[in-house]
Amino acid sequence: MICDKCGAQVDGNVKFCSMCGNQISSSEVMNSQVVSNTSQSVATNQKGRRKPNIPGIVAGIAFCLSSMLPLVTVTFLGSTAEKSLMDIGDGFIVLIIGLLMILASVVGSNVLVTIFGLIGCGFALLEEIIQFHGEKAVFYNRGSGYYLMLFGAIAVLVSGIYGIVNNKQRDR
Repeated sequence: MICDKCGAQVDGNVKFCSMCGNQISSSEVMNSQVVSNTSQSVATNQKGRRKPNIPGIVAGIAFCLSSMLPLVTVTFLGSTAEKSLMDIGDGFIVLIIGLLMILASVVGSNVLVTIFGLIGCGFALLEEIIQFHGEKAVFYNRGSGYYLMLFGAIAVLVSGIYGIVNNKQRDR
């Protein structure tokens, strides 16, 4: 509590200011209690609010863009052909997963960001197994779309985990 007359800090249970001798009224005590209760509720509201996961948003956008870039480059008898995930048919799945990554990041739900990062990593691993292992794999090379998809999925996963850890440390 603060004395009206001299501005000195005064304990809440005293009747007179120790610096100037001013009488502390009961209304000052009530005002100081209202101010302290208000500041505690404001702190609680700020603590419970979620922040958007900006790295997750950027990585989710990169994951979405990977569906349009060449996933596979096929070289056979001197000719080269490129196929994106959109050409293969898996592009829409990547777009949906990427949009969910972005949405979870905007909302600030780091648990969902982490889950969608894991799903994205699993999808990249699945594409690795399907496209680059087998008898035709000799002719296939990984394109920029594959690397961007893998980078985006890992970056979303890491940003989600970092967000969870950061929120737990901030809540302490």
